[in-house]
Amino acid sequence: MNLLIIPFHDWRKSQREGFRTRDAHFIKALSKIDAVDKIIIVNRPTTHLELLYNNQKTIIQGEIILKKGRFSLYKTDHKIFVIDFLSLDIFSQVKKKTFVVY
Repeated sequence: MNLLIIPFHDWRKSQREGFRTRDAHFIKALSKIDAVDKIIIVNRPTTHLELLYNNQKTIIQGEIILKKGRFSLYKTDHKIFVIDFLSLDIFSQVKKKTFVVY
């Protein structure tokens, strides 16, 4: 079985602070089930502004499998793959004050 998961929290935050959110707990638990072959995580889009403001790195910990434009595919565990998107929409983010502060 292959699973596609769209978590509420950014994968970088889970890697930095530990997998303590509900969605991260489910993902880690599912990765230990033998019937699960692969888990694909669609990470929450982020911007350079948000990463800078939260003092985070652009890349996610893991092996970069594919990078095309602003999309990257990471292998972070033997079953877990993360699709990451770096948005260039900084101006509307500042205008609407929608960037996430950790």
